[in-house]
This record gives sequence, C-alpha cells and structure tokens, in this order.
Amino acid sequence: MRIVLTILITIVSFSQVFSNEKQEIRQFVSSVYRNYQNSPDYNCYGLGADTIFAHELFTLFEKDREITPEGDVGYLDYMVLCSCQDVDGLHVDKIDIHKTANQYCANVSLSFAHSPDKVSLQLLVVKMNTRWYISDIITDGTESLVKNLKSYILKYSGKTKNKKQK
Repeated sequence: MRIVLTILITIVSFSQVFSNEKQEIRQFVSSVYRNYQNSPDYNCYGLGADTIFAHELFTLFEKDREITPEGDVGYLDYMVLCSCQDVDGLHVDKIDIHKTANQYCANVSLSFAHSPDKVSLQLLVVKMNTRWYISDIITDGTESLVKNLKSYILKYSGKTKNKKQK
C-alpha cells in the first residue's frame, strides 16, 4: 500500500511541476511577443536579445553580423520570431507547450491584422538557472534555425566585412 501511495504522490508531484513549467514558458513566450505589440520598431536581435535567446543561438546571431560584409544583409534578413519582414499588426493566436525528450517546445500560431497570412513556429526553450531561453526556432517547412545558421556561417566565415567574395 505504501508503494502505491508513493507512486501516486510522485505522479501528482511530477504533473504539478510540468504544469508550472508550462505556465512559466507560456508567460515567457507571451512576454517576448508583447515586445512587438508594445513597440513596432522592436528588434529582437538588439538590446536584450541575450535575455531571450540561449547562448548558442545568440552567439550565432552575433557571428552572422560579424561575417556579413558592410552594406549587405546576412542570413538574418527577417524577424525570426515571426518569420516575417513586417511585424505590423502581429497577433499571437495560440501558444501550445509540450515536452520533447530533453526540452520544451512552444508551438506558436501567429496572424497579422492586415494580411491573411498565418505563421506557425516551434520555439524550443530551455531553462538555465531560473530563466527560460529560446534555443532554436523551426518554422513550417524549414529546418532548425541553429542548423541553418551554422551552415551559412561555415560557408561564409572566410569572407571579410569590407570585401564580398563570390
């Protein structure tokens, strides 16, 4: 009887932790998108990006800027958090959280006030210390942003900022 009771308590405790983490992630993701709604000029790659993106992804953003020749646009020629150029009228329709083998995934559905376009993204999130961070982004029909950035950087890392080579 004790064993059954211990197992039930463990299951209930795990369910509560999972539920709390899901709520934390939903709040984190909502706050990230609230930045766009509060300021149409918000730049997710700018000030504060290191509080949104995990270290590896943030470092890849910096490397993309570093290897891009002056006056050119690097790999990140769009807003990765909406897979769009213009965030005007951005609306978060839905955020669903589920756990993968070793991290959480926030499935985010977006729409735009002035467009019939809808965007679905998977934000892979990890908790480091007490904060949540986006570790990778997968948009419908694309591979991992981390994988794509790494390939792009590997291909173009020998180029300088002032001289574009073909």
